[in-house]
Amino acid sequence: MEARLPLNKVDRICEFIKKLCRKKSCTKRELLQLLGHLNFASRVILPGRSFVSYLIGLSTTVNDLHHYVKLDKECRVDLEFWLLFLSSWNGVNMFYSRQFYSSYDMELFTDASSTKGFGGYFKGEWFYSSWPSNIAYPDKTFSMAFLELYPIVVSAILWGSQWTTKRILFWCDNEATVAIVKNGSSK
Repeated sequence: MEARLPLNKVDRICEFIKKLCRKKSCTKRELLQLLGHLNFASRVILPGRSFVSYLIGLSTTVNDLHHYVKLDKECRVDLEFWLLFLSSWNGVNMFYSRQFYSSYDMELFTDASSTKGFGGYFKGEWFYSSWPSNIAYPDKTFSMAFLELYPIVVSAILWGSQWTTKRILFWCDNEATVAIVKNGSSK
């Protein structure tokens, strides 16, 4: 009941990514080849889906396959995430349940305040914290959508191992955060 990427495929994708990371630009053909590999890998490495949309958009900036695409900072960040996924995910992913579990039914709740901090609760366990100094809100660096998403991510880090193979329906009172989670990406 496991889906695995063959080790030689993982190695080939990592080498391809490292090769592109050493360049300032690549041809549209090279980028599309990489996207084909990443699309295949996304069947197993589900979080990877969020890190192909920018690359797809980048591939549409030129018309012909021999034209060059500039590999900018955002592109490199996505490629670095892929290297991280491919090395740490170990190419293994359990099949997910077909049913969605409501965060309310699981007794999973999170919330954030722009001034006070953030917190979460899951089956008798909880966390609360004021915002870290690098996320200090008074300078208005981060949107409320980010602040609402933050405790959801912290919850996943703390309790995610207990959610193995579950599809969780999170309830959130911030429309922008809901859109980010649904789309798997944001600006």
